[in-house]
Amino acid sequence: MVVVRHTICLVLYSLISVVFGLMPGCTLPRAERSLIDTDPTAKIPAIKQSAKQSGGEAEARSVALLVDELDSDDAAVRFYAIRALRDITGETFDYRYFDDELERKPALAKWRAWLAEHAGRSLPEPIGE
Repeated sequence: MVVVRHTICLVLYSLISVVFGLMPGCTLPRAERSLIDTDPTAKIPAIKQSAKQSGGEAEARSVALLVDELDSDDAAVRFYAIRALRDITGETFDYRYFDDELERKPALAKWRAWLAEHAGRSLPEPIGE
C-alpha cells in the first residue's frame, strides 16, 4: 500500500512538473509588425523598424504613415513615430508627443506641409549625417 501511494505521488509530481515546467514557454504568437495595424503591440515595433530603413519608396511611404501616426490617440505610438521621423528626416518641427490634440495641431500641420513638399522626391539626409 505504501509503495502504491509513493508511486502515485511520484507520477503526479512528475506530471505537475512537466505541465508547469512547460507553461512559461507557452505564449501568444507575436503580431506581425505593421505600420497600418491598429494594435500598438504590432505598430510600435514596425515604427522602430522604419527608422532603421534607408532610402527608397518604402521609406517615403513609411514617412507618410509616420506623419499620420503623429495624430494617434496612443501617446506611445506618437512617441515612437516622432522619434522615427526625427531619425529619418532630422526634423521634429517642435512636435511634442505628450501635448494634447490642440497643442499638437501646429506641428502636425508643419509635418503635413513638409510631406506635401517632399512628395515624389527622395528624402533629404538627416542633419549630422
